Amino acid sequence: NNNNMNIGKFNIIEELNVLIDSTIGSNNLIELSSSITNTSIGDHNIISCKAQLTNCVIGSHCFIGPAIRMNGVTLIDNTAVYTVDNQWISGQIDSSHTNQLISDYYMSSVNILKQ
Repeated sequence: NNNNMNIGKFNIIEELNVLIDSTIGSNNLIELSSSITNTSIGDHNIISCKAQLTNCVIGSHCFIGPAIRMNGVTLIDNTAVYTVDNQWISGQIDSSHTNQLISDYYMSSVNILKQ
């Protein structure tokens, strides 16, 4: 396998993801069935389910909505991308939102496992 991956600490990577030749920072949430190829991802990001990122550079504290497909896109820090009525919407967000969402997700997962 010639897959070159570099994955940081404390990431939550759900099942059925395809990760190829990419760098992923720390404290990210990558939801199920996403595809990440030849992409660099910073820290504290949320990549929603079924996202497809190819040849992208994603900053830190970003939110990528469900089923977003991006090729060759660069996102600066604190950017949210999602769709409304099949139209891309993007804008700046407060980094504390992604930090809190990832923390809440992690704690809810831990609590479920304790049951």
